[in-house]
Amino acid sequence: MNHLFVYGTLKSKKVQIELFGKELKTKKAELLGYSLYEAEDGFYFIKEQKDKKVKGYVLEINDYDLKICDAFEMCPDMYQRKEVTAVLDGKTINTFVYIRVDDVGNYIPVENFDSYCKFDEDEFIATEIKEFKEKEHPEFYTK
Repeated sequence: MNHLFVYGTLKSKKVQIELFGKELKTKKAELLGYSLYEAEDGFYFIKEQKDKKVKGYVLEINDYDLKICDAFEMCPDMYQRKEVTAVLDGKTINTFVYIRVDDVGNYIPVENFDSYCKFDEDEFIATEIKEFKEKEHPEFYTK
């Protein structure tokens, strides 16, 4: 089993159910030494920044579902999966996180944990997730 620190769309239970066919085990966590930003294209990303932290969740995720995440996060072209240390229940754990690697253009800092996902879940699932499953990566969903 793997751990994945998430701070955006993957923290949504509805998105998890739609992408993986199940709700993943999720716990609140913090990623120390990083700040969260919103790029001008609307995607969120984190950057290393001393004395800062990003609130999010750690998901318990199997190898197959991690492959789905890699595809969903457009890894390695847009995001790169990196192993980092997060704080979970007062203890440090090794976890993966997605770090944006393409040119983000202009961006602004995000401070409010609740604002990390400003999308409407149902609309996002009906458009982005449907496109991902049916056109971009149907290989994960055909039986």
